Amino acid sequence: MKKSNFLWLFFLIPIYYFHSCTPSRNLQDPPMILEQLEQSLSSAGSLKDLANSSLAAGKVAQYTTHGGKNGLISLGDANGCVVMVNGRLKCWGLNANNQLGYMPGLGHISTDPDEFLILDPTLATAVNPKEGDNDIIASVVMGRSSTCANYASGYKCWGKQDYGVLGNGITIGDALTPQHVTNAARLVLKSVQLNDGYSCVLDEGGKVTCWGKNDKGQLGNGNNVNSYSGTEVSLGGVAATQLVSHNLDSCVVLSKGEVKCWGGGFPKFSKTLYSRFNYDNSSCKVFGRRYKS
Repeated sequence: MKKSNFLWLFFLIPIYYFHSCTPSRNLQDPPMILEQLEQSLSSAGSLKDLANSSLAAGKVAQYTTHGGKNGLISLGDANGCVVMVNGRLKCWGLNANNQLGYMPGLGHISTDPDEFLILDPTLATAVNPKEGDNDIIASVVMGRSSTCANYASGYKCWGKQDYGVLGNGITIGDALTPQHVTNAARLVLKSVQLNDGYSCVLDEGGKVTCWGKNDKGQLGNGNNVNSYSGTEVSLGGVAATQLVSHNLDSCVVLSKGEVKCWGGGFPKFSKTLYSRFNYDNSSCKVFGRRYKS
């Protein structure tokens, strides 16, 4: 393995470390013919382009995100969702905050987490497009207690919305139905990341915008103040081509091939040992590494 790729792979490993999956695209699904040609999400243009082409075709073609957190399948801390060929979601796992979009759980209150546990992949009836809606889901991303999906009708989220993580200006309670992400309404999205209390998105122009909890510099805007509206990450005027987040940390690959990171796991860089508690609230260059796709 090239040294230039090691850092990026090392950062991605924890996202999948505690999960084990069977071929989820093979879950029971309405009979449809799936095109065998696999495309890259980046080759599809924006997420909106992907959703619109899926809607026109009447199905979601197979594609890869090369390890990205958002795509045909996404895993949260104790749950998962998969996009079926017909553009509907099936989800499983913990549903304590209605993050699975499972209608029977709506309005149910319990202190026992097991009452919210869905063991088998189940249609997300509260969030899936209804017959006649002229809508489709083309990608999904899960955080710890929230979920977002890219519909033909826009980017929407549901589940726990503390700190404004869903990007709709609401900071308390659970969203039981898909909420339009107003923070991203004017952005042409290429990639989205959802985490515990904050969210980041990469737009078509290479700009990264984040919102939500910022006590450990998760938003990368140079301060530690929570923001319920979108705030741009300080990338020094260079466009980003890839974005990935995990827990308190985020990294981007820049158009020049450099990697920049920010958040709880990336203290301000020094040539000496540093404390993990000296959180970096703006993006810092990862020295000595150059990433090539």
